[in-house]
Amino acid sequence: MENRYLDVRKEPDPVKCHAFAKQYLEWSKANKKFSTYVRDVSVLKFFDAEFERKNIQDFTTWQIEKVKSMRKETLNLATVNRGSRFSNILLERQLNAGR
Repeated sequence: MENRYLDVRKEPDPVKCHAFAKQYLEWSKANKKFSTYVRDVSVLKFFDAEFERKNIQDFTTWQIEKVKSMRKETLNLATVNRGSRFSNILLERQLNAGR
């Protein structure tokens, strides 16, 4: 009977990056201008190719910075920064969800 009132914390189920990206695109389509939604789709194609099988709980800022530096080699810096906004949102949502 001892310790029955202790808060037992259960870890949340892992969320794949691909599943989160699909949810984000649905939200983006409903809440953003069409041109911004199209940009989100192109950015997410790149992120999905890199992180498709990873859980969002496993993301680190180092991994995201590596992806940004890879994209800088082929794209304009402003395009890379706009694209990195998705990664920031991803990390924010990860923290807000308690994951």
